[in-house]
Order: sequence, then structure tokens, then C-alpha cells
Amino acid sequence: MNGTLRNDWYSTLPKESNDVLSKSFGASVIFSEFTKDALPWLSLGKVRASWGEIPQALGSGTTFGAYRYPGMAYGVNQFKWGSNFLMSTPDQIVDPNIRGSVTQQKEIGIDLEFVQGKYGISATFWDGSEVGFPYALTVNGASGFSSLLTNIGKISKKGIEISLKARILDIKNLRWNATFNYADLIENDIVELSKEYGITQTGNLGAIWGTGMPYQVHTEGKRWGQLFGNGIKRINGQPVLNEDGSYVREGSQYFGSVLPRYTGGLQNQFTVFKNFQVNANFDYQFGGKFASLTQMFGSFSGLTERTAAVNDKGFSVRDAVADGGGVHVYGVNAEGQPVDYYVDARDYYQGLVNNNTIDEFIYDLTFIKLRELSVGYHIPVAKLGLSKYVNNATFSVVSRNPLLIYAKTKDLDPSEISATYGETGQLPGTRSLGFNLRIGF
Repeated sequence: MNGTLRNDWYSTLPKESNDVLSKSFGASVIFSEFTKDALPWLSLGKVRASWGEIPQALGSGTTFGAYRYPGMAYGVNQFKWGSNFLMSTPDQIVDPNIRGSVTQQKEIGIDLEFVQGKYGISATFWDGSEVGFPYALTVNGASGFSSLLTNIGKISKKGIEISLKARILDIKNLRWNATFNYADLIENDIVELSKEYGITQTGNLGAIWGTGMPYQVHTEGKRWGQLFGNGIKRINGQPVLNEDGSYVREGSQYFGSVLPRYTGGLQNQFTVFKNFQVNANFDYQFGGKFASLTQMFGSFSGLTERTAAVNDKGFSVRDAVADGGGVHVYGVNAEGQPVDYYVDARDYYQGLVNNNTIDEFIYDLTFIKLRELSVGYHIPVAKLGLSKYVNNATFSVVSRNPLLIYAKTKDLDPSEISATYGETGQLPGTRSLGFNLRIGF
């Protein structure tokens, strides 16, 4: 058993209430110590449980006295533009009763190993929450302020993590060890934002600036990190079309959370003829959404593959509609009756952007990837007469990001996106190939 009791004082909080008390406790029992005779195949049996708090306050870039709030002076920043000095006043009001908070988490788990540790399983269930944390809420600018820094909200989190390890093969000249990890983010929901101020959704927390792409928000009653904005109006799931074949826009749509539901990986280690070692490491995730600026602007400009595709008539979508070309669009009209049109490719793709009906550029974060592959050789320093100078030496050839095995989207690599809310016109992902020489003395 072990426990902690900790108190932090923050210069960024009001002097009258600038400390945060946090606690933790953990305990475990290695029950295999009592079953050695009855269960000789059980190398390790352990159950564990813990509960803890993590303190949080205002960030290091925030100084309480530098913001406007009752009883405090204006904070002023100075900037120089050429020979002129420009002065600005922060327009964030700070709740005089603001305080720090703690993030709580509890977990329970079990660890088992069998046959001298050749096989093993570890499973953990965890449950956490954040309550009353310091946060800047967007407020109506007519008040004279753009944001209010106060204590808000409750976020509820739950998850399961499982790890399996096994020596799958162990013969004369080949050994294969593998470890598989799996995590399920069952819950990460915004339970409450601010009942006191009647706020149920945050403002823009992340977006592709200067575009009509959806932006990231937190919304009460929904999963953390929603993509939110304009999209295609739908009736019973079917897109609504105008008479020219363009989509009808509808605002205030949720496209899903930016968080994947399932994550994990598979690590494989092969030892061949004792001196050769091959490592192949995979990772994966399923679920979650992101927006792509590359696809939006690329399609608007006619640079992406989809803008030169072949339609269901066998003609290029770039051909004139009268000649069999165009993009075939299906949907319903305003009355919900099925309709379909062939739309000029330029009108179609530029219309998606101009009308902010950008559903086509929202993608799934799902992928499976070979993240790293390496082949190493343990140099026999004793046979080479180097043992008096070197204890061990290994030469390896290493490749990182060699292969995207599967992705729900075929246009981008979801494992390489540049921001939480999406892909922002970034450079392409890279593969690398190199070598490593490690020497121990």
C-alpha cells in the first residue's frame, strides 16, 4: 500500500485561495505467493487498485492580476509597429472567486503470468472525472469582454485497457515473442459546462482558419471534441438537393468526436539463429473524425483524383453533362421525393466549398499501420576477439512508417494528421530508412 498527500500553491491564482490539495492511494496483493503449490503454472497473480487526484490551475502564461476583474487594474501589453507603439488591453474578465481543481481517477486491475512468464495478461478498468476546472468561456462581446475565466463543468471518463503477451514460438533456431495492447475509451463525455452562466457549448476550440470547415467544440451531453459547423441538410439520412443538383446547406451540425474509440498496437520480436533479431511493430485506432483542408482546396482547384474520375456512364466527370459527363448526385428534394442529377464537375466541387456543404471532406480516423520494422544482427564480439574491449554490439537497419496497411479513407494517412481537429494542408507523411549501431562497454 502507498499513498500521497500533496499541496500546491499557484502564483497565478488569487492570494486568498491559491492552493490545491491533492491525494492518492494505491494497494496491490500478489496472491500467487499463496498458490505456488496449488497452481505451479501461475508465475504471477496480482490484483491492484488505486485512486488519485492531479492538481490543475491556470497555465504558466496566465497571471491573475493581468486581467480585468472587479477590484483589479487593467493589464496592458505593448507592441511596436515601425516607429509607433500600439497598446492593447486584455478583454478577458476573471472570476474573483476562481480556484484550482483536481482531476480524479480510480482504477482496478489484474496481472497474470503463466509458465515462467512466457504468457501473460494485464487488464485494467479506469474511471475518472474533471469537475470545476478553470476555463475561459466565450461571452457576448456586448458585455465589453470576449471571455470569462471561471470554474466550470464536469467531464466523465471511463475506459478499459488490456495487454496480452506470449512466447508464440520457441524452437531451436527461432523464437517469436509478441505483445498485443488494446484500449477502449468507453466514455469521455461533457456532462456539464456552466449552469451558472447558462452555457452548454464552448466557442471555437480549434479550426482550419479562414475556411468554412467545421471547428472543434465541447458540447454538454456529447463526447469530448465535437466537429461542428455547416453541412448538407438531410431528410431521413438522404441529402436534400436544389433543382440545379447542388446540396441544400444546414448549419449547426455535429460530424462526430475527434477522439478514436479504440486504440492499441502489436509488437513482434523474432530471434533467428540467436544472432539475428527482427522487430515488427504495428499500431491501430478505430473511430473518430477529422476534416481535410487539402482535399477541400484540392477538389475546389481540380487537383484531386476525384475531380477526374469516371462516372457511372463511363465518361469523365470533366466532360460536359450534355456529352455524358458530370458528377452523378443522388438525394431527395425539399418534399422528400427521390431525385438525381448530373452536375458539371467544376460546379459540383466548387459548390461544395462555396456553399459550405463540406461533408465530403470529413474523414474517419480509423487506420492500421506498420509503424516500425527493424532487422538487427548481434555481432559476436567474443569470436572476433573484441570481448576485452566491447561487451556487446548490435547493428540494425530500421524503417519507420513503412506501410499504411488499412485506412477507412483512401485519400490521406489518418495517423499523420497535423491537428486534433484535422489535416491543415500539411506536408505529406514521410517514411524513413536508416541504420543503428549500438555498442556496450
